[in-house]
Amino acid sequence: MAKQKQRPQPRPQQPGAQRRTAPAPIRRAEKSDGIFTTGSRDFIFGQQNFIYMGIGLALILVGLAAMTGGAMPDPNKWEPERIYSFRRVTLAPILMVAGFITVILGIFKKTEPTAAPPCRTIVRQRHEFSTAVILAIIEGLTEFLPVSSTGHMIIGSTVMGIASNPFVKVFTVAIQFGAILSVVVLYWRRFFQNFTFYVRLFVAFLPAAFFGLLLKKYIDALLENIIVVAVALIAGGLVFLLLDDYFKKHSRRNTTVDDITLPRALRIGMFQVISMIPGVSRSAATIIGGLTQGLSPTTAAEFSFFLAVPTMFAATCKSLWDYFKDEGGTFSQNEIMLLTVGNVVGFVVALLAIKAFISYLTKHGFKVFGYYRIALGLIILALWMSGYFQGVDVGNF
Repeated sequence: MAKQKQRPQPRPQQPGAQRRTAPAPIRRAEKSDGIFTTGSRDFIFGQQNFIYMGIGLALILVGLAAMTGGAMPDPNKWEPERIYSFRRVTLAPILMVAGFITVILGIFKKTEPTAAPPCRTIVRQRHEFSTAVILAIIEGLTEFLPVSSTGHMIIGSTVMGIASNPFVKVFTVAIQFGAILSVVVLYWRRFFQNFTFYVRLFVAFLPAAFFGLLLKKYIDALLENIIVVAVALIAGGLVFLLLDDYFKKHSRRNTTVDDITLPRALRIGMFQVISMIPGVSRSAATIIGGLTQGLSPTTAAEFSFFLAVPTMFAATCKSLWDYFKDEGGTFSQNEIMLLTVGNVVGFVVALLAIKAFISYLTKHGFKVFGYYRIALGLIILALWMSGYFQGVDVGNF
């Protein structure tokens, strides 16, 4: 008989000795919080990061207020005491530079992830509810302001660690319905005035509908490039800074939406096509388009709001259609609750944002939005250089 090969016997363990085990490989921080699942990242934003960034943004806003607030100099008169005042020349730049440096420190200050304890269902639901509210606030505040809601959604979603999934994709688009409703409520008389108003909107909407379907693949590819968003924000900010004084001098003061002819509406619609580049801002593109047609800033902004209704409604319907067709998905009771909360919050916030924007625009112009866009674009570039967007899908916000 063949000899069986004996297995080597394990060495007896010494008393008091501990068995050595191979060290577990270091894994990236990863957790799930239900519908709004969080992505993987080598580090997380801790309390100190938010404190630094909050202080920095507050300094930037105070600096912008110091630069643009108060009595503005008359562009037709030489008023050096106002143009070169201490507040505008010294205090405001110091505050904004200090704020920007503080934001950068908050971005680059890395906090190692720690193991999170198991979350109960009520804790997870509260997290999802608060996340939906925050995203809706971002949407309501930025959709009608010329500052790019896409850029803000990217920063907000990334800082909160929201990973991409089918519901997140449809949620970030569907909550625009609440913002649309705010325009209809504020300007309801205009929407029930005459049929010519709808003809103007239809003509202005056509270019975006045509080129949106024709260039969808290229637009989706641009959405995946965070650098495109940052550069578009900075470029749009520079345009506002350079053209603000020009439009103040050359735009007509007393214009209304009734002064917009069909050719003018078509040209404004062509400007909306430019906003398909992520970071340009649909509101910014259409407002600039209206100013180039000789409209007053207020009328250009109002027509931008009106044009958002068919544009955003079409985008919402397309997103819902894709969700039910391609994903074969249905909304759970919790998802319906989140969509309802998101639209209600977006409606209220957009209502306040539109009123405040029109009031500010008639007094101060667009320069503050130019400065803000440049600061936001630089912050996104700093986040990208720090590696914070690695492993995060930014192509769906």
